[in-house]
Amino acid sequence: MLGWSEAEAIGRPADMVFTAEDRARGAPAAEIEAARTRGRAADERWHLRKDGHLFFASGVLSQVRDENSQLVGFAKVMRDITLTKQQQEQLRRSVSEKDTLVREI
Repeated sequence: MLGWSEAEAIGRPADMVFTAEDRARGAPAAEIEAARTRGRAADERWHLRKDGHLFFASGVLSQVRDENSQLVGFAKVMRDITLTKQQQEQLRRSVSEKDTLVREI
């Protein structure tokens, strides 16, 4: 989904899939802190593929613990919901246009 091979992704910061705007406002660190303190962090936001294209994803960042229950990292499962997001935005625009026309009549 993201375009990176395992070898390319391992060792890189997780913020590589966040937009520049989200990185600037600290979203990657906030998501990790939420998962660290609550066990998981859910989000829906725009993300970046390796080729630079944006996609809208629904995801959950969860703790990964070893056999001694020690936190060893995080894993994120995400689903590309770009089409759903685009359809919702189109529906909102259509409703707004209809409301505007009704007010004008």
